[in-house]
Amino acid sequence: MCGAYVLAGELGRHDDHAQAFAAYEAIMRPYVDQAQNVPKFAPRLASPHSRAGIAVGHALLRMSNVPVVKSILAKFLTPKADAIALPEYAHMA
Repeated sequence: MCGAYVLAGELGRHDDHAQAFAAYEAIMRPYVDQAQNVPKFAPRLASPHSRAGIAVGHALLRMSNVPVVKSILAKFLTPKADAIALPEYAHMA
C-alpha cells in the first residue's frame, strides 16, 4: 500500500514520468532492500520439495500458534514497517 501511495504522490509531483519513477525508486529502495533481506531458509520452507519438507512445514505451522514461537517468527520474517519515511503529499490535493 505504501508503494502505491508513494508512486501516486511522485507522479503527481513530477511532470515527467521518468523523474517520478526515479524519485519513487530512491524513496522505496531502502525499504525494499530490507524487506527482501529474509533468512536464506525462508523460501525453501515456503516451497518444500519432499514429503519430509512438507511434514516439517506443517509442524512449523502448528507451532506458529504458540505465542513465544509466533513472536520469534515475526521478528525474523516480518520487515519493519517503520523502515520507510513516507513523504507528505497533502499539498497537492
